[in-house]
Amino acid sequence: MDRNLQECLQGTESGKYILPFFWQHGEPQEILLEEIEAMERANIREFCVESRPYEAFGRESWWNDFGFMLREAEKRGMRVWLLDDQHFPSGYANGYVKDHPECRKTLARMEYRDFVGPRTHMKLIVPELAEDERLITVTAFRRERDGHEFVGEPVDLLDKVHEGMVRWDIPEGYWRVYFIIRTHHLDFYKDNVDLITKEGSDAMLKAVYEPHYEHFSKYFGNTFVGFFSDEPAFGNGKHYEVKLGNNQFPIPWRDDLPELMAACGKGTTEEGGEELTAEKVRIALPMLFHQDQEGRYHSLRLHYMDVITRLYSELFTKRIGNWCRDHGVLYIGHIIEDMENHQRMGAGAGHFFRALQYQDMGGMDVVHQQISPGMLDIDRRAHGWGEIAIPDFFNYYLAKLPTSLAHLTPRMNHRAMCEIFGAYGWAEGVPMQKMLADHMLSNGINYFVPHAFSPKYPDPDCPPHFYARGMNPQIEAFGCLMKYMRRGAHLISDGIHRAPVALLYTPEAEWADGKLLFGRRAGRELTRAQLDFDILWEDMLPSVEVRETEGKKCLYADPETYGALVIPESEYLSQKMIQELQRFIDSGVTVVVTGEGEKILSPRPAEKKEGEPLRGCSFVKLSELAGWLRSRGLYEITLSPAVPTVRYHELTREGKDIYFFYSEDIFHEARFTVKLKKEAGYRLYDPWTNQLYQPRQNGSEVDLYLPKGGAIFLIEDDSNAPAFDYMETPTEEFTIENLKVSACPSKGEFREIEAKIGDDVTDLPGMERFCGTIRYEFTAELTGTEKKLFLGYVGEIAKVSLNGKHLGYMASEPYAVEIGNAVCSGKNEFVIDIVNNLAHRERDRYSTQLPIPPSGLLGPVKIR
Repeated sequence: MDRNLQECLQGTESGKYILPFFWQHGEPQEILLEEIEAMERANIREFCVESRPYEAFGRESWWNDFGFMLREAEKRGMRVWLLDDQHFPSGYANGYVKDHPECRKTLARMEYRDFVGPRTHMKLIVPELAEDERLITVTAFRRERDGHEFVGEPVDLLDKVHEGMVRWDIPEGYWRVYFIIRTHHLDFYKDNVDLITKEGSDAMLKAVYEPHYEHFSKYFGNTFVGFFSDEPAFGNGKHYEVKLGNNQFPIPWRDDLPELMAACGKGTTEEGGEELTAEKVRIALPMLFHQDQEGRYHSLRLHYMDVITRLYSELFTKRIGNWCRDHGVLYIGHIIEDMENHQRMGAGAGHFFRALQYQDMGGMDVVHQQISPGMLDIDRRAHGWGEIAIPDFFNYYLAKLPTSLAHLTPRMNHRAMCEIFGAYGWAEGVPMQKMLADHMLSNGINYFVPHAFSPKYPDPDCPPHFYARGMNPQIEAFGCLMKYMRRGAHLISDGIHRAPVALLYTPEAEWADGKLLFGRRAGRELTRAQLDFDILWEDMLPSVEVRETEGKKCLYADPETYGALVIPESEYLSQKMIQELQRFIDSGVTVVVTGEGEKILSPRPAEKKEGEPLRGCSFVKLSELAGWLRSRGLYEITLSPAVPTVRYHELTREGKDIYFFYSEDIFHEARFTVKLKKEAGYRLYDPWTNQLYQPRQNGSEVDLYLPKGGAIFLIEDDSNAPAFDYMETPTEEFTIENLKVSACPSKGEFREIEAKIGDDVTDLPGMERFCGTIRYEFTAELTGTEKKLFLGYVGEIAKVSLNGKHLGYMASEPYAVEIGNAVCSGKNEFVIDIVNNLAHRERDRYSTQLPIPPSGLLGPVKIR
């Protein structure tokens, strides 16, 4: 038997996979202890302390409180993480910048003026500069009369600046004069450190990391596990569209950027064939702010983004990550990835993989209803800056970013983390949380940071809060969910992921401002055809080998193997990337460019004079991509009949195959036969009940049944196990006698109410804001041969006891429980507790985006 499966069945799996946020506001230590004990009862063995906000962070009371939490965790065999700043986003450095201005962000802002010539002996007023601002360049571009296209070569006017005036004989025609200004002034993130200088990471280390080591070094590497970095960003804007060509925002700057950009483009030439130099970069800087309709400055934009994302990686993430590892702890976290922000500036870090590559886990978050069960393929209203959630990105691409990084970075050892559940509102009960967890498990996420335990109630800050000072009636069921997620995470850890194809990460195409198809569109087509994938990025391509596997040329990126590489439709990529892609094609690997138009764009380098488009790749319409790949044998599994809403994750461990299947369809059950590549014995495993079952199997074909929104493991194993219940046997209603219904609010007592099975209790007079447990007690005459109880429609968590024996919690379809070991011949006594959620009482603003489930046992209750 697989060792991880055996540990799950024995209850000895590791507790390391779940580390919820534990918010701090300066509460008394007895309240902190109450929350720690609640976490322990909820089957949680680690937690991540977050100051949200704790104004005394890094002062005496903080050291007392954090020390208290470390000691209490040590007593219980628990482990502790720390979010690495006074508040998010990371980079505030606990206010360090206010006293150390050398660490503040340096930016370049732009102003422009339009003029017409010919006119001689003209003087142009330089824009007003703050005391600490200075000009980087003054450049004139000739404009066409209509539109904003520029023609000819830029004119350098910097040496014509004198006493606040530009002295210039304006040539004939229309001209736009750009003033690029070095500044420290910013309306947002103004107190955060500069992430592309050594001083920025030094500030974080001096203000947060080193003081914690000085106070608590004895815990480092044992009770204290590591630091969590939360959403650090370039911070030159605060929404999802901060990218080059948008003149509303300044851009990150260093005085040596022209030299670094010229070095980045070494060996490339401009339109006129001349070598790129730092001076040419400086004169052309306005084209980082303006739409480049002629495409003359694609390479300039690519070099700029290439340089600043590498600086971020090397001078921020790498330096902090190395410090952590040198001190025996881990460095994890995530950036804001939303709506393609993972490859942009502003609230992003420009390049997902570079931003996180020196951490110890791949990382992401999902908040603000960005993934909503049932809302798979339609744009919808959501909280957050964009107010719209694009389903292709959140459902089919986002989670693949951290899991791909984890699979392909040896130091990460396949550890991929998701901060989950936060800011969904109280309407997000355990059933919805389970579906979100299943979505992540099916993408390979195996570490979770539930958001959040808050010792404050009521707390309007991004609910739900899992204990809420005892006011959340779902806390016991939440503990069952934590066991479920831990078992699932354990089963998909410590192995090698298997995917038939890889998908190319192409932020360079957007940086260069060319036409492109975002990878999320290809991700959707692959996922809905059960073609799993990892995402490859430019920096790792040189290390990817071409090997022959089963008679086919494949890409080998240690330890992963892919039979094909899919490139989203792109107009411009870097010359270095083009060379590596051409190497793959020339070696016989299947490389396919996919898009939507009749003419799918072949990627070509941004340095147009130095390269050619890809030669020898295939071009396939997006709608035909999955069929094209399958026709060439590039798949691992086949579902019959096809079920687009079923997704899966596959790995091998010690030569045995493990699959996790999840149905995203919350309205229909899924019945299908899965044909596997290997003929072997297989067993089904349900992490919720911790039970192993034997499926129907014919050679390499296995029948599967998934209830609405259901999930299950299929594991190569031949252990003895009972037959799996495919829910094909009819159920029947039975006579319920002596029904008594009572209700108990959170932290209250039960009182009998006038209700029956089928009533939504919160529709009853005086019960509109009820939140707690509704208890149904009744008797029934049974034969003693009955095997299963079906509750029907439940709102929204059920706990069943039969004849005094607790049979477990249910938080998902089909709300059925085995009763064979508790039922008897004759009179049977049932107690069914139904727990609703706090949205009925709190009605928070986040819950306005979700439908609120009913409250109670709506049935019909049946037996089999």
